[in-house]
Amino acid sequence: MPSPVISLGAADLDYARAEEAILMDKGTSAAAEFEGSAPPPPSPAPIVAGIGQKPTSSGTPAVSARMIAYQGWIQLASLEPEALLDSAERRVVALDGYVESRRGRHLVLRVPVHRFEQLFQSVKTLGKVISSRKSAEDVTEAVESTDLELQLRRTQLSKLKSILQRETKINERASLLQEIRRVSEEIARLEARSALLRKRVQLSTLELDAVPLQTPTARKVVPPASMYWISSLFNESNPGRIHWDAKANPLGETPEFVSTTAKGSEDPVWQAASADGSVVASFSVANRPLGDARFWRSAISHYRGEEFLAADTSSVAQWSVARLPPVQPDGAVWWIAVRANDKRLEVVQARMSVASDRQLGPAFRRMLQESKP
Repeated sequence: MPSPVISLGAADLDYARAEEAILMDKGTSAAAEFEGSAPPPPSPAPIVAGIGQKPTSSGTPAVSARMIAYQGWIQLASLEPEALLDSAERRVVALDGYVESRRGRHLVLRVPVHRFEQLFQSVKTLGKVISSRKSAEDVTEAVESTDLELQLRRTQLSKLKSILQRETKINERASLLQEIRRVSEEIARLEARSALLRKRVQLSTLELDAVPLQTPTARKVVPPASMYWISSLFNESNPGRIHWDAKANPLGETPEFVSTTAKGSEDPVWQAASADGSVVASFSVANRPLGDARFWRSAISHYRGEEFLAADTSSVAQWSVARLPPVQPDGAVWWIAVRANDKRLEVVQARMSVASDRQLGPAFRRMLQESKP
């Protein structure tokens, strides 16, 4: 008896062709997309916070530690915003990162997680900080949830393919193909989400906005009579000159700075200079009104801080220190350090070029560290 002839419509032919494409060659890329044993997205390089673990039997990397995604935002003002962004790009590359995007004056940087804090602090020195913030998001549960759902979907896909191979009814096979497509699309979405979450942990994100800085007009606030000497600080023509009743306060020399004040000199300020013309000047005045080192550092910033970009403050031994970067790109970097007791206030200021600051800034701090109490 001759076999019955089955007539297929256009829709049935489409399903048949799709079925054939799926089942014909499990080694092809189309079949691999549907295979539950298809290789997972490549795991990132091993770092902290759960990255780089061996894959589980489902093909998804295991999570055995907390996974933290770090992100930062900085807004800087500069007289040359484009040059600032160029500098930020060079710095992220030097830290093994890369520029993800640059649109106008908005920059998105990606850097390995162990270099994030270094990049964050480095970029802040490129201009006047308008605002900055950091966040740390624990994505461990999101990764675990995504991986679990991905495992379930891969198992579901494997079962659907097994049923499809045994099913003989055209309508049922068509329904199975539709379900396979839906589950495959869901798997692709989950794989992308898993990869993105892991990338956020492996590579931290820093977003930078640069805005124009108008040359500020120095605020003319005159210190009270008891703080008269503050007005004589940061004298470009004579960085070591203090015009009132100061007393010289010699510091120890370093390989970078050599004293230029003769022994026995009655000069009220002790001075030292470097080979490139950078200058350190040290003196003491009466501690009136009575205040500690931080009080006087704050007073100096209050009366003279508008002449500079945002100060970087720190402590070195008993000294309260501020680094004052210039507004103009070709300006000088000034350092000011203050140390106080009940009677006298010791003040040290240093002037150096931006280029010299990288080497001489640490030398200046060593000079303070090694100074006698």
